[in-house]
Amino acid sequence: MSFNLQKANFWKRISAFMFDIILTFVIALAIMIGFHAVLKVDAKIDKLNGYRTQYAEQIGLDLDLSNEEYEKLPEAEKQAREEKFNELNELMRNDEAAMALNTEIVTVIATSVTVSLLIGTTVWYFVIPLFMKHGRTIGKKIFGLAVVRSNGVKLTNPILFVRSLIGLYAIETMFPLMLVFLILTGALSVVGIITLGLFAILQIFVLIYTKTNSCIHDLLTDTVVVDMASQQIFETQEERTEYDKAEAARKAAEQDGERVVATGVFAPKTQAAQPIVAELVETENEPQPAATEQAEKSTAQSPAQQAETVATQTAETQENAENSAN
Repeated sequence: MSFNLQKANFWKRISAFMFDIILTFVIALAIMIGFHAVLKVDAKIDKLNGYRTQYAEQIGLDLDLSNEEYEKLPEAEKQAREEKFNELNELMRNDEAAMALNTEIVTVIATSVTVSLLIGTTVWYFVIPLFMKHGRTIGKKIFGLAVVRSNGVKLTNPILFVRSLIGLYAIETMFPLMLVFLILTGALSVVGIITLGLFAILQIFVLIYTKTNSCIHDLLTDTVVVDMASQQIFETQEERTEYDKAEAARKAAEQDGERVVATGVFAPKTQAAQPIVAELVETENEPQPAATEQAEKSTAQSPAQQAETVATQTAETQENAENSAN
């Protein structure tokens, strides 16, 4: 039977992905909360807010005004409030201690998010599949999915590493998150939004229009998400090569009208001549009618009669030979 990729059902893939990504973020969030507790991020944020409150009191700015209360203000007061916010931000920028604390907080948060997602992705998409085999996360196992190379050979550990940590984590997770962070902080505005949109379009394009309907991390490693129950998976490339040779021999034999059966793992041998050989053997072993009749007669005669019969046959043979010579 020819090899075919049994691509996984799209909705099963989506379901497994949602299950896996949610639990990955749960792991990352738990790790990030632990980092914040150890590094006392909340205390540092409170201290920074203290600087902000102190300067707001100096310029007469009420930071506790709600959005509803702000909407009820006259336009002149709204404009005055905006000017005071600009003044507050300028005071904060000129305070070296406040800016140093702000930079520390941003660095710690960015680092904790990066490290937490790295650990979560490593555990869920690399460590767990190492034990469950065939690139299977818990979500893929629940929905009966697996990951193989596009030629049906099972994943090696280096390929799994590249797929999960470089493709899924670095390219598909951290790159868009970095763009979002730069957009929110004002480092990138229109350019960041356009880049983020183009990246999303690229991901959708490769998912829909590639032959194997793969994401970027699958294209990077030449892998495919397949149905585990029906997919033929080869242990090594050598085993796949042996299979291809056997398939080629089988197809060539079929073109010659021969019947092929497999011996060993994949290697075929021709069986077309076997029925003829069996028929010849059967024919040779089948007793001939004349010989059978002569044997029956010999068995029924006594020893003296058998001797007389032999003498008669000998005389007849000699007479026939003389007649032939004349």
